[in-house]
Amino acid sequence: MYSSLIILGVTQYYEDLPFCMTLTRYVHFMNIVGNVDAVITMIIPFFIIVILNGLILYTVLRYKAKREKHLVTRTESDPDSVKNNRRCSSMAVNISSM
Repeated sequence: MYSSLIILGVTQYYEDLPFCMTLTRYVHFMNIVGNVDAVITMIIPFFIIVILNGLILYTVLRYKAKREKHLVTRTESDPDSVKNNRRCSSMAVNISSM
């Protein structure tokens, strides 16, 4: 995102070894870049993930309610489906008792 060669320089020595540190004239700029970097890489994706997960949950719950309503309506209005359900359950009992 940014070139460290421009903003770093040898500013201090420790036990006769040079340290590369941010030059004092670029400290404010580096604070801004660090904050922008944090927002772009962490905060925005976090909110996108939370919003999309909420939309997925909303969609799943909405279709679950529609599906349950459809199944209840079909079973109550269609006597053949009730008869088929009884036949399937009695066949399962017969098979399991063998």
